[in-house]
Amino acid sequence: MKQPKKLTLKNKKLLADVGLNPMEWMNYFEDDIYLHVIRKTDRAVVIIDKNEREITRQ
Repeated sequence: MKQPKKLTLKNKKLLADVGLNPMEWMNYFEDDIYLHVIRKTDRAVVIIDKNEREITRQ
């Protein structure tokens, strides 16, 4: 399993637009289209589409 990283300011704004609290999430994987974030407490993974600014998979 990869090490989660801190969110950048751009990622924090994206999470806030989607309706998630940026303080509870960390960057798991990021590419040009999707941002995979993982919750700090229970390791739940959420995939966010950067272009559409919506959650694609939980």
